[in-house]
Amino acid sequence: MLSFIKKYAVGISHVEIYPKVALIIFFAVFLAMIYYAFAVDRKEIEKMARIPLD
Repeated sequence: MLSFIKKYAVGISHVEIYPKVALIIFFAVFLAMIYYAFAVDRKEIEKMARIPLD
């Protein structure tokens, strides 16, 4: 499967940057979620937890 993708990716200019950009975006979103999980108020979490039941 990888050789199939690699064969077509060779023709794309600057293709080596895509995995790096994807990794940076992933870690940025991951760190933002961790920050949000620790920064949000407990009352807000309880409010969001009750939404499906209201």
